Amino acid sequence: MTTSILIPFRGDNGQRDRLWAHCQKLWSQTPYEIVVGTDAGNGPFNTAQALNSAHTKATGDKLIIYGADQLPDTEAINEAVSHLEHHPWVAVYNSTATHTPESTERILAGLEPTQPPTTAPLCVAIIGIRADKWINYDERFRGWGSEDTAWRHALQALYGDAPTPTGTLQTLYHEPASRARAEDNYRIYREYVDAHNAGNMRDYLVTHGLIGATDAHT
Repeated sequence: MTTSILIPFRGDNGQRDRLWAHCQKLWSQTPYEIVVGTDAGNGPFNTAQALNSAHTKATGDKLIIYGADQLPDTEAINEAVSHLEHHPWVAVYNSTATHTPESTERILAGLEPTQPPTTAPLCVAIIGIRADKWINYDERFRGWGSEDTAWRHALQALYGDAPTPTGTLQTLYHEPASRARAEDNYRIYREYVDAHNAGNMRDYLVTHGLIGATDAHT
């Protein structure tokens, strides 16, 4: 059985390339299939499109969504994979630790960080899902914001709640992405919330071409 790690990425000839070069080396030492997805490259980065692209190339029966600036954690991933034996989807972490710019530079240089990361009690985007339960990400989301939370609403609506995650995601520092489209993305996200609350998420996903009309998704 293969576990595929789906990573959305668009290079910037700068810091994001440096972060991915470091993380890519770490991933190469793991037993997983690493699948990088890209978007069309027009306008703000379309994470949803990049993840859908990665999904089309993945061969694993279990899929883990990850970020190009996040440090691999085989213990957490293996725990998530074990949960996928009995659950359609799982959240991998319950919190996120973001390293400072100084600590990030030390990590990139192969040194131990000397400053503690800032930890938030939330980790939305890092998800495990069985390949046969895949739901396409909504490519109407462009730029920063909301596509990951909307996807979790879709997962919860179709498959129910996942096991309570443990562990903390370790992420490296980069300059925040533009929030220029955050309000537009939030409006689409509210459609997911409304569909979830109304109990018609499946019809909503079919209407927007994110699952097929005859897909079981139960």
